[in-house]
Amino acid sequence: MESIEWVETYSVNVKAIDKQHMELVSITNSLFQSIMDETGDEFVLDILHQLAKYAAYHFDYEEQLMREHGYPAIDLHEHIQEHESLKQQVHEFIEECTDCSETRDVIVYDFLRTWMDVHLRQTDLLYKNFFKEKGVE
Repeated sequence: MESIEWVETYSVNVKAIDKQHMELVSITNSLFQSIMDETGDEFVLDILHQLAKYAAYHFDYEEQLMREHGYPAIDLHEHIQEHESLKQQVHEFIEECTDCSETRDVIVYDFLRTWMDVHLRQTDLLYKNFFKEKGVE
């Protein structure tokens, strides 16, 4: 198991979005560090709450930017669905961590690491050229 390393292929060349993506990676890496340090469920729960809050902020920002610049509706809808799916999953992890004494931190981290890698490397890159053509930096 490894932490997530920010790589240039994650960049969408929109400064605000790249900065927000880096923060999401950082929060997720806090979970990784918590696992390595064996800090326990309470810290995992704090990280999940932080992730839920920041992801909601970021997703709202990203979706609004897409709307403002006329991102194709069908693509926007699919993108929003991926965001909603992650938000739902994080809330389910929060409930599970709250209701159960069994540590699930590795399962949670593995899910988040995979989701982030796929979403940043594939889904978000779908709008990279769109924003470039619109002059969004």
